Amino acid sequence: MNVSLRQLRAFGAVARLGSFTRAAQQLHITQAGLSGMIRELETQLDTRLFDRTTRAVSLTTAGQHLLPVAEQTLEQLESSFASLGRQAALARRTLTVGATPLVASCVLPTVIRRFAQQQPDLTVRLRDIERDQIQAQVEAGELDAGFGVFLSSAVGIQRVPLLKLPLLLASPADSGLPASVPWKMLRPLPLLALPVGNPVQRLIDDQLAAIGRANEERPEFNNFHTLLAMVEAGLGHAVLPSFAQLSGPRYRVRFTALSQPRVSLDFFQITKKGRELNPLLAAFSSTLSDRLG
Repeated sequence: MNVSLRQLRAFGAVARLGSFTRAAQQLHITQAGLSGMIRELETQLDTRLFDRTTRAVSLTTAGQHLLPVAEQTLEQLESSFASLGRQAALARRTLTVGATPLVASCVLPTVIRRFAQQQPDLTVRLRDIERDQIQAQVEAGELDAGFGVFLSSAVGIQRVPLLKLPLLLASPADSGLPASVPWKMLRPLPLLALPVGNPVQRLIDDQLAAIGRANEERPEFNNFHTLLAMVEAGLGHAVLPSFAQLSGPRYRVRFTALSQPRVSLDFFQITKKGRELNPLLAAFSSTLSDRLG
């Protein structure tokens, strides 16, 4: 049995109006088409639903039993369709993104404010979570996109580089360093670091190895904010991506360009492979790139 929604609507219209002619007019179909749908429904149910005379159309006993079921089914389906429509409309106006705590606290508030000014009827939901959680939630479909430094690809994840961010040296505000220094000038400086497994730190360690400072013991901190606070306190220097300088007002830290060589890392947008992109994502990513660029 394969009873269709169109058949139930046709049956309900004829039962309610007591006329094939008026029901066909209301449904905007031909009377012949309506009659065909009712005959097919009766064939599938193996019972007559209407008694037809030249003057009237009335429900049979079977039709009387079917009518409340059909009406309830139609009401529930139409309510569900309306709810799905509202959810789809809300989804089209909502973008859910994830970023690591430093990016989330120092970069994205301004980006979200600018985006809201440009698109006042849209909503951005931000989750400040660690890098591995961002990838997991993107792959699970819980985030429309994640933003950050993802140096290695992952199964099920599409990486799109938004821009390149140079590495900078963060020093105490009174360090007196010039605006730019070569990497070799880091040889005598006490250095603080992110954990060894952090992809940003791995890139930094490759450069430190070239100046003879590979595999040395350094104080390590998981959180960029802790690292910057330690630098502010005069407990060492740290090499960080340039977006860290957007935290400037919070910490008395001087940022110095690193040269010879100039080293940059890609800042990525990540999404789930095969998933349709949220239509708001391109405009949001553009606003984010403008803020970081």
